[in-house]
Amino acid sequence: MKARLGAMAYVVSGVRASRRLPLLTTVSVDGAVQLVREAHGVTVGNCGALAGGMSLMPTADPTDGLLDGVAFLQRSLVDWARVAWSVVSRRDHPNLPQFRGQVIDISTDKPQAVEVDGDVVGEASRVRFRVQAGALLVRCPK
Repeated sequence: MKARLGAMAYVVSGVRASRRLPLLTTVSVDGAVQLVREAHGVTVGNCGALAGGMSLMPTADPTDGLLDGVAFLQRSLVDWARVAWSVVSRRDHPNLPQFRGQVIDISTDKPQAVEVDGDVVGEASRVRFRVQAGALLVRCPK
């Protein structure tokens, strides 16, 4: 989908997620439970930049050795609108809790779609994300 729609793939994924019933979701960071709530989804990454200079995860930094994440806890269209406004205005929102660490484990009470860069890669009820030090080598001219 990302190849066809570009950045709009993320919007389409978000709209699809908002129409599904939330699932009981547990998020653990570095072995400690951070969240147990019904959620529409969780996003994990090391870069929080969105189109238009906005940031879903403002503390995300690909060089800090940590992963950042956010859970989507919205219950209504009004909640989704408020969260969208908080992202645009760069303010925290209680229905968009943020977390960060080296290992992030997510489990849900039922399997759900897992996406990588806007593309569905399968379904799972447990997913683990971890930082692998030195895994990325960047080469550039002097």
